[in-house]
Amino acid sequence: MTDLPRSWDPLGSVPPDKLVRDRLILHHAAQILASFAQGHVEARPDDGHRSMIWLDDERAFRTEATKDGLYAVLRVPHLLLELRQGDAAVDVLGLSGRSVADGRRWLAAAVGDVRGVGDSQELHPPEYELPHPPDGPDAPLDANPSVLEELARWYHDAFLVLDPLAANVPEASPIRCWPHHFDLATLMTFPAGAPDGGARHVGVGLSPGDEAYAHPYVYVNGWPAPSPEDLPELAEPGRWHTTGWVGAVLEAQEVTQHSDATAQTKTMSDYADRAVSAMCGVVLG
Repeated sequence: MTDLPRSWDPLGSVPPDKLVRDRLILHHAAQILASFAQGHVEARPDDGHRSMIWLDDERAFRTEATKDGLYAVLRVPHLLLELRQGDAAVDVLGLSGRSVADGRRWLAAAVGDVRGVGDSQELHPPEYELPHPPDGPDAPLDANPSVLEELARWYHDAFLVLDPLAANVPEASPIRCWPHHFDLATLMTFPAGAPDGGARHVGVGLSPGDEAYAHPYVYVNGWPAPSPEDLPELAEPGRWHTTGWVGAVLEAQEVTQHSDATAQTKTMSDYADRAVSAMCGVVLG
């Protein structure tokens, strides 16, 4: 088991299958940060400018900073939207009872106030398709704080597993949350070796749930995508997923079936070590 740098938050006080509605609300609230980034952060070809950093001590997502040091923060447990500059909070808005559009308008105005230009440029929704919000696109954000706290614990614990991996593997990217799929992940890039001479990749991360699995799961995937016939046996817990995409999956219930933090830590970190090793063996040959 990989030694983890901080303490584990026990998972399961809210059952995994009870997270779906509030996970969708949080996913859509996070698009306010993506809108800020696409409007104000210098674009990068890999779309990384719209990715979010996880502030583990605050249980919050944040954007990259603009040239004048502005960035937006979404604090998960209380659904608070903040505009910061450097280390200082410029303004804060509670999103509960407000729509995503309300959040975008408030953030645009807050940026304009800081820059002394009145109304700043309008923030637009990202162009990619998202899962449908549970109460409609214009509905007030009405999330259960206890469920948001559980979702924050999932991101925190996944970060504890990913952090030493990203720090100790030279090929690993910084940990980011990607607003399209809302997964927190690191990507290991090995510069050569693919049949076409391109790079090979192994990704490991946490999805809070999606169309494949409604509840959180930890995944390990690779590129070029391996053939299911080439996959080695993967010791439980965890299994290979081969429908739509190929990768290793550890589902939430396999973690929360243990009630104590030590067993949960061992389950997730041991799975990540095994699955990354197995995927590297397949992808790198």
